Amino acid sequence: MFRKVAKVQITATSELVNRTSNSTDQKNSLTTTNNLSQSVEPHNDYFSVNFLLTFPVTGSHSVQIRADVVDENETLWKTGPSSSLSIKSYDDSITKKPVNKPVRTSFGQMPPSVASSSSSSNQ
Repeated sequence: MFRKVAKVQITATSELVNRTSNSTDQKNSLTTTNNLSQSVEPHNDYFSVNFLLTFPVTGSHSVQIRADVVDENETLWKTGPSSSLSIKSYDDSITKKPVNKPVRTSFGQMPPSVASSSSSSNQ
């Protein structure tokens, strides 16, 4: 008995493994899991699927990706490969320090901070 592959179903699931210490002030109602699945018909034995996973809570997350086969009778065969990833998410706004932006001036003009310091040193 042979089966013909009609579709390939890719499933990506993630769950929060460990919160970072500065994420305790975040709301506990935020979703900490993702469960996405997509079926695609292969063409010449190739297929492509994209997922965008959200990690709203900072910390360590575990992501599992599984490939299953759907035959011409719409029967799901869980015979495909499975892989897992460890993801660490963080918040850039917590780690970034404010940076003083340089003043942009027209060509040949000095920024006000330089002009005021040079005029006071000339006196």
